Amino acid sequence: MRFLYLLSLLAITSGCKESALEQKLSKTDSLIVQFYNEDGMIEKAVTTTEKPAIQKLAHFLDGSPAKTFKCIMNGKLIFLRDGKELQQVAFNYDQKDCRHFSIMMKDTVINTKMSNEAADFMNSLEQGGDHY
Repeated sequence: MRFLYLLSLLAITSGCKESALEQKLSKTDSLIVQFYNEDGMIEKAVTTTEKPAIQKLAHFLDGSPAKTFKCIMNGKLIFLRDGKELQQVAFNYDQKDCRHFSIMMKDTVINTKMSNEAADFMNSLEQGGDHY
């Protein structure tokens, strides 16, 4: 019985560890979201210093691993601290079979699945929404 208690305690506490990406992004004080047109040019940019929006977008990045996609990216997230870039994250949200984030960490590209909630949030931002 004691073993089961310790095992469940370990499972709970190990789930609370922040990933390296979460630790890095927790220092963010501003965020730029760039949306591209069909030609890959920046069509719209949204900037925020609001912590709820930054935290929500950072949380979306920890989706489950995804395969490598051959899709055109819709835009880029640029996380900043004191005006200096911490992390760039490319994304595709408008093609249902291609929704993902692409993150470069330590010379390795990591692709994570984008949830429907994240895709809806990105669409809302592009359309001018500001609710988090």
